[in-house]
Amino acid sequence: MDKSIFTTTLQSANTSTTSMGGLSKQSDETYASWGSRYAGATNADKEALRPALDQVILTNKQEQIGNETEQQNRKLAISADIETRKNNISALEQQKNNLLDDKNSLNEQIIGKKNDIANIKEGNTHRGMAKVYFYIGTIVTLALAIYLFIFYSSAAFSAFFRDGTDDVGEAIFYPYAFQDALAMSLGNFLLILFLPMIFLALGVLLHKFSNGKGFGKYVKITLLYFITFCFDALLAFEISQKMFIPTPTEPVYTMEMAINSPNFWVIIFAGFIAYIIWGLVFDFTMESYEEMTNGATTIKRLEQEITALQNQTRQIDVKIGEKNAAITSLQNEIAKFEHSLRSSSWYDITIIKNCLNQFFGGWLGYMTLVGKTESEKNEATTILNTRLTSLTQNSISNEK
Repeated sequence: MDKSIFTTTLQSANTSTTSMGGLSKQSDETYASWGSRYAGATNADKEALRPALDQVILTNKQEQIGNETEQQNRKLAISADIETRKNNISALEQQKNNLLDDKNSLNEQIIGKKNDIANIKEGNTHRGMAKVYFYIGTIVTLALAIYLFIFYSSAAFSAFFRDGTDDVGEAIFYPYAFQDALAMSLGNFLLILFLPMIFLALGVLLHKFSNGKGFGKYVKITLLYFITFCFDALLAFEISQKMFIPTPTEPVYTMEMAINSPNFWVIIFAGFIAYIIWGLVFDFTMESYEEMTNGATTIKRLEQEITALQNQTRQIDVKIGEKNAAITSLQNEIAKFEHSLRSSSWYDITIIKNCLNQFFGGWLGYMTLVGKTESEKNEATTILNTRLTSLTQNSISNEK
């Protein structure tokens, strides 16, 4: 609805200035002609211009109020504005309800996470046992890691570089493996130095795969054990072969002979079984560590999540406040429009201003015709501008 349209009562609109008599606007007369005629009747006196402008305002109000079609159209427009704002309020109320549902959901999540923190804090006793298991597991894991490092470095040296020996213990725990390998070549030394680390890395992978999900993790774990067993069998075969003494009936050492040899299985069990135990203990140790630290880590993560959720609820509160402010503004506008509907009639300030300018155009034309000075014309223009300003201010006041 145009803000230049305002209400007035029919009674005030019908009030006329009887003192002007024959200077009233004729039914078929334009406002410019009326202004020229009015100026001629008053000799364009500036003191007569002020009441003349008031009469123009009153006359145009009467014309607008007397136009029943326009009055009805304006009523319909105001009713449409009211309905539009009511629909907007309904939409805003729905948006606000959705925001409230989101806020309630966030608050439920916050409560749930706070309960999780409380439950974790109640489990301090269980985490204390996990700490004990971790320290024990760490000691055992380190001891087994040292054992496997010595075993695989010695076994690799005996299998690949050392001459035969009849002592299986010396073959798999040879104290001079690194010294002799370095004396042979740097490559030999690096081989027996890094070879044990491959088996330790495989043990770490076993822990990683055990934390996986699905059937695939069992395939991977089985494959790792198979690879380790094959390599241990190769080392055992090479070492036991160097311990073999050929005879006329058995000149060549075969795999069947290795399988039937106790030394072969001693080497297998000393390496492969220890490797399995090391992998299981390492996995147990890591699980104990995760359980030991999981409480503090989880609490910190939950607290961060709670803070993020609380920030979201504050943002929702801001949005709800904006919706409430918009609803209040629309309700005020509806109250204003409903008040307008109860009034008798409406008029358009913009139309009145146009009529004033047309009237003054005729007035100013007469002043030019009779040779009025520029100073007199400027005074008349000032009177018009003052009246236009006053009309605008009054319309703003009525709008408020």
